Amino acid sequence: MARILYLSAGGLFDRRFLVKTREAGHELLYVHLLENEGGHVPAGVPSVSLGYLPLFGSGWFTILRRVVSKVVPMIRFLRLLWDYRPDILHASWLPTVGFWAALSGFHPLILTIFGTDVRIRARQSRVIRWVVRYALRRADAILCDNQYTAQAVYAHVPETRRKMLVFPFGVEQGRFKPDDGRRRERRTEWGWETNFICLMARSPEPLYRVDLFLRAFKKVVQHCPDARALVTGTGSQEAVLRSLCTELGLDGTVRFLGMVPREDLPGVFNSADLYVSFPEDDGSSISLLEALSSRLPVVVP
Repeated sequence: MARILYLSAGGLFDRRFLVKTREAGHELLYVHLLENEGGHVPAGVPSVSLGYLPLFGSGWFTILRRVVSKVVPMIRFLRLLWDYRPDILHASWLPTVGFWAALSGFHPLILTIFGTDVRIRARQSRVIRWVVRYALRRADAILCDNQYTAQAVYAHVPETRRKMLVFPFGVEQGRFKPDDGRRRERRTEWGWETNFICLMARSPEPLYRVDLFLRAFKKVVQHCPDARALVTGTGSQEAVLRSLCTELGLDGTVRFLGMVPREDLPGVFNSADLYVSFPEDDGSSISLLEALSSRLPVVVP
């Protein structure tokens, strides 16, 4: 049995790693940047939030706060690492916590790459590109879920081929499957029994271009007045997207569900007639796999 510190910026993928690692009999500490764990932490897994601070505004004061908001959580992580003394350090999301893990000098270090960190963030500045390459070079093993992401990693640091493991994310087919009972229940709850429902199950973040979906859906409603849309998840653009809905006259046709509990997700997929997603960049989308498992037709780039 190994003692593992799992360090992450926080996200839906974490729960899968935590559950399987715990089932394998390993001791775990989950360290993350989430204010609200949002159901990502399985029962019995201890977790610690580093208290990462989201920032808004501009000017020198904001720049100072931005520096402090990254340095303080990093120091907290280093103290936890020293106190916990794990056998393995596993980190994800390179520009922040993955870099902190590499900077700590701890080995063995496993990095999990989700794609956007090496395919988009690394193109934004020379500093981020250096950070990504620094972390990749110091990892003892690298995990990713598809060859597209693996090739992006190799482009940054070719020697990572010898320490790369590519494995696809799966889906819980026993939960995500057609269910007429759940379909009727959710549609009746919303008063959309006979409507055609489109599902956008990507977080309200710039990467996922939910605003583009809403603008396109406006045109759909003009041709099909009975069309309705569901938007799930929480994110930095949620308030902006709600305002956009009002501006587009879609208040009665688009429903924001927020963070849907895991046990309710299959019902949301069952209620829809079409799954739509067109992010700026993507790896293996779990929500797309769940839509396919639920036998939903999909519209993706």
